[in-house]
Amino acid sequence: MKLFSLLIALLTLLPYSTAVFAVDHPVSQGSVSAEESVFQGIVSPEDSVRHQSMSDIRTGRYSAIAVRVAEALLNSKESSKQELNLQALSAFPGDSGTEAWITVLKKSESFILKQKAIEVLGGANDRRAVVVIAGELNSRFRSVRYAAARALSSGRDDRVYPFVLGLAEDKSPVKRIYALEALNELYDDRFYPVLNALLNDSNKSVRIYSAECVRKNNVENAFPVLRKMASSDPDKEARSAAINTLGTLRDSGALYVLLNCLDEADRDVRYAAAEALYSLSSSGSLSRVTNRLVKEDDSEIRYILLGIILKIGRPGFNSGVYHVLKNDPEFRLRERAAYIAGEVSEARGVYHLRDALKDRDYRVRAEAAHSLGRFSRSEAAVSALLEALRDDSVRYVRSSALFALMDIDNKKTIPGIFEVYRTEKDPVFRMVLAEALASLLKKHI
Repeated sequence: MKLFSLLIALLTLLPYSTAVFAVDHPVSQGSVSAEESVFQGIVSPEDSVRHQSMSDIRTGRYSAIAVRVAEALLNSKESSKQELNLQALSAFPGDSGTEAWITVLKKSESFILKQKAIEVLGGANDRRAVVVIAGELNSRFRSVRYAAARALSSGRDDRVYPFVLGLAEDKSPVKRIYALEALNELYDDRFYPVLNALLNDSNKSVRIYSAECVRKNNVENAFPVLRKMASSDPDKEARSAAINTLGTLRDSGALYVLLNCLDEADRDVRYAAAEALYSLSSSGSLSRVTNRLVKEDDSEIRYILLGIILKIGRPGFNSGVYHVLKNDPEFRLRERAAYIAGEVSEARGVYHLRDALKDRDYRVRAEAAHSLGRFSRSEAAVSALLEALRDDSVRYVRSSALFALMDIDNKKTIPGIFEVYRTEKDPVFRMVLAEALASLLKKHI
């Protein structure tokens, strides 16, 4: 009788215990475990079941199924289920999903999944993942290699060194370039012997990538090697890469090398040297630069050389500027030379600018007139500007001459301007002349 009463009591309690269990895991009734119900619920067709599984995963109590979720992600052929498993895997909190993401990184053939795994593992800063991520420095996917290097850059873990060294010593130049890609993000002084060896590599592409690595990490110890590469590397692209890095990092010790490169037969080497010298902006380069400007047959290089002279802006080194102003076949370079002559404002520049007022292109004449306005004490400048104001056939040039005379701001210019005003037939320009005269008269009379 007592046994029968006990059985009845147990049967009475059973529904309540089942109900309590069902509140937490509604799909885990019968013989299915809680973990299994959460796992199955990830890809359930019912929204409420999927949401419940995601909520359960976020509690951190179901880390045991994380690797299973990773395997399901890797093995699924349906994109919808892949997405659901990826969302679930991303929901595991803290380091509870580390082993699962390591599984994805090791086994996946998708560069998208590999990048995602590296992003998560790198952000978690978990030492368990370092070696696995370092292995991806050798990935066939460039985006994966880059992601791996970026993820490893914050930790500076010594275990990464053998991976980079192995790539740097590989027989394949492609692998050695992989090493340089890694060094772009991971370089520190420990790696200098590796970088130095790659700067002297037999493959030109490796040397070029090495020069870029020096630039990105500002490795001053490598400057002597780069100077040698700039002056004597057998490949012109490697020379240009070395020159670009020396210029970008403003290695003043490379000035002599760069000036010699400016006289090279190869156009690309000269162009790189000109850009590097522009970056250096050393007054010690002016003499060679202005001499090269007279001989240079490439218009783009001449433009850069003019920029060097303008940037430094010292009188006494402008013969090349005047040569371009008078002889260059391209109006834009003659126009730039006219502007520079005004900015430098050395006395002899007046006569070159006066001659430029007869240039065949109105834009050069206008710039020459504007620059003559910088010579406020020169009677020759005033005379040339009054002549241009009176005789030039283009209103744009005449306007430039008038405004230059206004900049000079000398009352001696008033009679000359008035004479032009008196005989002017263009009603618009006559009005401009009247306003200029009114301003000068107000100031000086």
